[in-house]
Formats: sequence, structure tokens, C-alpha cells
Amino acid sequence: MAPLMVFWDLFHAVDLIGQGGYGSVYLARNILNGDQLAIKAEVLPEDSESPGGTLAYEATIYTQLRGVTGIPVLRWHGLETLDNGTRIYSIVMQRVGPTLDLLCRLCRGTLSLRTICMLAEQLITRIEHVHDRGIIIRDVKPSNIALGTHEMANTVYLIDFGLARNYIDPATGEHIPCKERRVAIGTDLFSSVNMQQYRDVSRRDDLESLGYTLLFLLHGSLPWEIDQPRPSDCSLPETDAMKQAPEFDDLVALSGQEFTDFFEHVRSLSFTQRPDYHALRMLFRGRMQAEGWPMDWEFDWSSREAAPHGTLVPGEYRLDEGLVGVAWVKTL
Repeated sequence: MAPLMVFWDLFHAVDLIGQGGYGSVYLARNILNGDQLAIKAEVLPEDSESPGGTLAYEATIYTQLRGVTGIPVLRWHGLETLDNGTRIYSIVMQRVGPTLDLLCRLCRGTLSLRTICMLAEQLITRIEHVHDRGIIIRDVKPSNIALGTHEMANTVYLIDFGLARNYIDPATGEHIPCKERRVAIGTDLFSSVNMQQYRDVSRRDDLESLGYTLLFLLHGSLPWEIDQPRPSDCSLPETDAMKQAPEFDDLVALSGQEFTDFFEHVRSLSFTQRPDYHALRMLFRGRMQAEGWPMDWEFDWSSREAAPHGTLVPGEYRLDEGLVGVAWVKTL
């Protein structure tokens, strides 16, 4: 099969696996050793004076995070000019597996609390290690979290650092000051209240976004979720209000005391304050211990026995008698 594209005469793109505002993502193969990799490529505008665009910046973030468990390894990056004059900046990375939004759909739209607690254990640690490198992510959400492959299949990865930035000033070694912003960043559904109110963000906001991510995976939706499309730079004013409304407190309380304590901690932090990552991990670890659940990394999608309602994989689907009963009553 002919490759879709060839990068650097070395990497053959064999499948388009994603597209976004900053380019396309390909499944690729190294023609020298056959390794499967992921390539993120961005075509630079003809009038662009940037040597590498957004992806060049993202490559510097991956370089800073080299060696952190659960961060894809950067294998190659650079600017390539094709024969027709088109300039393409590409980053070649370790290939990872499916994202959490895809796995949640596979598990019929929600994940069990047991799986949520195990995800929280790894994700709090991942975010802590990213923060320890002086970086904030600013776009924590299910589609930016993936599982590994093969022997790393139960390792949770953070991917896509296009919106990440340094919160430590390299010149002074100090935390950057808080500033007002003019544009919204991140994804409304998972953005912190500070993000949506155009305040500058810090470590606390990554964790608040993680909290919304875990609630979304647990319940399958969030109260402020809407279907109408809107510009990516437009933040809905009512969304941040809903995240502070009594209905949200009710949802958190319904989800478990660990969620109540989680949000109380991250929302109490000052702009420069370091979160207590260990205490946050212990909230979910404590729930695992109280329920008698082993920390065995057997997630819902790992097997038909692990998923409470089965999966959408043929042969593993289970009829949810509870849902059938509700539907039958409504037809009377």
C-alpha cells in the first residue's frame, strides 16, 4: 500500500488518525526498522515567518518532559520543505493506544467508580510530574488522555501539549505572576472556572479540569454540556456559573466524598500554591481500600468481567436489565 505521505524520506504515514486546529495526526512506520509511530504534522502558511509554528513549540514541551513516565517519547521533529515549496513542520512520537473518550464509549458511555479511582491514581501522578518540570497543561480532557500499547497497555498517557506553557520563569526560577487574559483557552466542558473567567491559570486549574474529566467519565456527561457548535475562542458565560451552582455540589456529593474533598482542595489553592498531590491520590486510594478493590489496573475495558455492563465489543455486550426495565415502564 502506498503511503499517504513520506516524512524525511524515513517515515511513511499509512493512516490518518486525527485532525485538529494545529494539523493532522498520522499512524506511521519507520522504513528502516518497521516501528509504528505517530506523526503530528502542520502545513505552515506561505506568509508565515515562524520557523515551525505551533508544533515547534509543542516539540520544546515534549523535550522538557523527556523521561517522564506516561508522556510519549519524542523521536524526531523539524521543518521540511517539499519540492513544491510547501513547508511542513512535523513531530514524530511514540505511538500510544486509544484515548479515554473512545474507551468510555466502548464501555457504553460510563466507567465504573473502580476504574475512575485507578485512573485518578495515575493521572494525579502524571500531572504532578509535568508540573514538577515547570509546565502546566491547560487542556486536560478525555481526548488528551490515552492508554499505552503492548506491555504498557495499562499505563495512562497524557498527550497533546499544544496549549501547555511554562509557569516557572526560566530567568528567575520563580512562579510567573497572575495576569488577566483576553481570550478563552482550553475546552469549555472541562475548563476551570478561572479559565472561563479569563483569569490566568496555574497548577490548580489542571487539577480542576482533571476533576471534571473524572466526573464526565463516571456519569457520561456534565450538567453544562451542550450540543450546539460555537467558535473555539468563545467561552459560554453561563458555564462557569453552573460549575459553581448548588446543582454541581449535588453532583459531586452524589459521586462520593473523595470528589467533594478533591474539589474543595483544588479550588482553595492560591495562584502560586503547590497542590497536595499525595493527599489527592489518597482520596481515591482510600475509596479503593474501603471497597476492597485491588489496585490491579484491570480497567473496565480490559475484559468482559471488569466492565459492569459489558462493552460494545461483539460477544461482550451485556443487556442492562435496569435500563430495560425503565424503558418498559415508560412505554406503559
